Amino acid sequence: MSVAHLSESLARLWESQRERATTTRTIKIRLVDGSWDVTGTLEKTTALSQDFHALKSVVLENEACFLVFRLGEKWMLISWCPTDASVLEKVTYGSTAASDLRGLLDVTRVTSERQYDRVTDFNWAEYMASRKPASCLSEREQTLQALTNMENQARDEQRSGVNKLLADCLIETAQKRTAQNL
Repeated sequence: MSVAHLSESLARLWESQRERATTTRTIKIRLVDGSWDVTGTLEKTTALSQDFHALKSVVLENEACFLVFRLGEKWMLISWCPTDASVLEKVTYGSTAASDLRGLLDVTRVTSERQYDRVTDFNWAEYMASRKPASCLSEREQTLQALTNMENQARDEQRSGVNKLLADCLIETAQKRTAQNL
């Protein structure tokens, strides 16, 4: 199989995404006539989690594709390869193709990769739990994530009976700070 290139429409769309004011959150990419091409987009809403959940509406149960999802300044490349896809699709959208596409898109902008094969994989909470703190999140999002982690840690300590008074205090503080940041 020869190495595919970016179609003109995908190259133009991708270049336009350097502008911070663009409203595109997700680009769906498929191999069309030997080129990686845009086959759909999703616009940003007010919440990353809502946009991530919306990815379910873009994928088909029997059709593999790539999704490029904006995480602030950086992007995540998602390889969607459902179990019902044909063997040819699974080979076409496998890890080698993902690496090639990531290189064509610019590895400095596409900072992470995921491989999903079930619609239930598009779960923001699980995604956030599986990753390290990200520099691509806004300062507000990083603060909220840290406060949520602090509250969860305090709840765990509370359940285990370790210093109940301190745990109660941490939970109360985290809840107040979270409310102030919303």
